Amino acid sequence: MAKTRKAAYEARTVDTSRTVEKALPAEVRVAGGGGFFRRHRWLVWLGAAVMVVVVLAWGTVTYVDRVGWEFFYKGQDAVATLNTMARALRAQDLASLEGLYAPDFQGRSLGLTNMRLTDTRDDVRIYALQSQGTMLQRQAALAEWQAYMTGFASIEEVQLHVHKLEKWWGTNEVVASVRYELIGVPKGESQAGIDRAYFRMHFDASQKPFKIRQAELIEGDRVISARQLFVDVAAEAGVDFLNQYYPAFLNQPLQFGMIRYGPAGITAVDYDNDGYYDLFIPDGVASRLFRNKGDGTFEDVTAQA
Repeated sequence: MAKTRKAAYEARTVDTSRTVEKALPAEVRVAGGGGFFRRHRWLVWLGAAVMVVVVLAWGTVTYVDRVGWEFFYKGQDAVATLNTMARALRAQDLASLEGLYAPDFQGRSLGLTNMRLTDTRDDVRIYALQSQGTMLQRQAALAEWQAYMTGFASIEEVQLHVHKLEKWWGTNEVVASVRYELIGVPKGESQAGIDRAYFRMHFDASQKPFKIRQAELIEGDRVISARQLFVDVAAEAGVDFLNQYYPAFLNQPLQFGMIRYGPAGITAVDYDNDGYYDLFIPDGVASRLFRNKGDGTFEDVTAQA
């Protein structure tokens, strides 16, 4: 009896598989129904490869996006810290400057009070900033800034800018090379000079504004002259021109603030081919073209042009 039931079951199984096989397309029925997958195995591999590429691309895009945002935000915070530092130096506000230095600060002299004359040309003197190489704690670093700033009779401008972020990804320590610039009249001088330098600064990014934990001089110099080297002769030469902003730039909020200062630059070109450079001055209200008359003066030829 058991053998009879087994035989009937096997018969039904064979009939069922034959019915399924007949229902399949001819190319699938080749080689017992599995031939389609064996013959088109490459489609399976291609699909798998596409999925792998998609996953890798998504992971790469996500990673790049995270890296980009971290670069942006840490760079933004570094800029804000340096702007605060520049304002404190301009006002000679040592209390605010002290607040930007970490209590455990340890760095080297920035060479601000140790300059060596390296060149003299046409009454222009160039001094190189020289770091003494000694390690400074927080108070010594602040004392160097104080001694440097009190050496000026007047200060016109102080700026600090991020030159390059050297370390910032996945850490609370941000390392940047910083461009420094000061325009002012040192005591004992009759003309303003300009101090330029590059510093390497290590910031503690766990606080806002960032705290300076380490600083050192990369390079720097002072350029100064004992006499005025340029004289404004524009008006007597016929280039009597006041550059103006485009009015709407002053009255409307702008997504990119730099556009507000769009009017800039002068083009010097011999537009009439007479051998003398003429001047084209772009402007936010009315641009002007000045023709060089060849005798040291210019004439406004905007309308004729």
